[in-house]
Amino acid sequence: MITASWALLAWSLARPAVAVEVEHYRWDLALQGQVVGQRELTVKYRSNGRAEVRVLESFTELNLPIDRDGYIWRQRLSGLGRIGSASFASVISEDGWNREIQAVKKVEGWTVTVAEDDEARVYRLDRAAFDLTSLDLIDPGQGDRLDGRDHLRVLAAETGGVLEGPLERLGEVQVRIDGVAVPGVAYRWVLEEGPVELIYGRDGHLLRYAMRVAGVSVSATLAEPPAARTWSEELPGPLVGPAVGEAEL
Repeated sequence: MITASWALLAWSLARPAVAVEVEHYRWDLALQGQVVGQRELTVKYRSNGRAEVRVLESFTELNLPIDRDGYIWRQRLSGLGRIGSASFASVISEDGWNREIQAVKKVEGWTVTVAEDDEARVYRLDRAAFDLTSLDLIDPGQGDRLDGRDHLRVLAAETGGVLEGPLERLGEVQVRIDGVAVPGVAYRWVLEEGPVELIYGRDGHLLRYAMRVAGVSVSATLAEPPAARTWSEELPGPLVGPAVGEAEL
């Protein structure tokens, strides 16, 4: 168990928000066909009548039976979604090893903080240093983020480093989700750690992905076909993203 302070990802808009559009997603994580974890994502679309941004919150828990004690990986990830990448904060427990990553977007570039083992290091990146963040990869509002790319650089919310490698568009496929065949486009991203497969639906939803974790291949499939966006009323107030608080893993 760890307790960590989240980065301040806050901003105010001129007029109060009066409603919020909410989407919930869940991916089932599997190893050789057996479910070994879940990833959940909540997307809140906020607007003050002039602009819309997305507040994203994700929680992942993975339990791999790869040794006597097993391998447990957990992550809380939150941030903003908009045109272009935006700030995020990530808290990770990796088989008992705790890490925090905060990436803040500024006018002159990015400030990335990685804290682990009671130490923290801060470094800066130019805006052109990467194409997307790993939060962008699961954000349904990013649309055709991979279209036309043959190389991909991603700022990883899991490590704070930039992952890069060639990207190949594999073509149109269908993913069976809860008994429904959902059309999508498949990509293969080749990294030094191993290939990553990504399948996106026509509206930008991540339908399925697969990657290597702790030396084994883990797949994630959306549990339900993407549903229509829904609205709920909200009390007037400033539009504030993932705030400073205490998050427990």
